[in-house]
Amino acid sequence: MKAKLSQPAPPVWTALTPTVKILRLWKSNLGPKWPKVVLLQMPDADHRDFLKDPVEYINKKGVFKPLRTHQVHFTSRSRRGSRRGSSAAKWLVVALKHPDTTSAAMSCEIQP
Repeated sequence: MKAKLSQPAPPVWTALTPTVKILRLWKSNLGPKWPKVVLLQMPDADHRDFLKDPVEYINKKGVFKPLRTHQVHFTSRSRRGSRRGSSAAKWLVVALKHPDTTSAAMSCEIQP
C-alpha cells in the first residue's frame, strides 16, 4: 500500500495594506521557519516609502510581526527599463529576517 505524500499548503497572499500584498513563507510549507522570508508586491508609491526608511516601513507595517527589526541591509534594486514614477509600476520586495533582529531586502520592478 502506497503512503500518501502530503502536498505543501498553497501560498496565500494577504493584504498588508490596501495596496500592498504580502506572502509570509514561514507561515506556509514553502519556507523555512528561520530566517523569516517575506515577499511584498507593491505599487511605485509604496515602494518609494519603503526606500525612504526600510526599517521604519518593516516595523510600522508589521512585516515580520510580532518581531521587530533594527537594521536592514538593502542589497540591490533594479532600475533597468524602469517606469519609476508611473502609477503602473509594480515592485516585488524580498525580505528576510535573521533571529538577531537584522534584516536584508532586495527589490525589483515587476515586468508585465
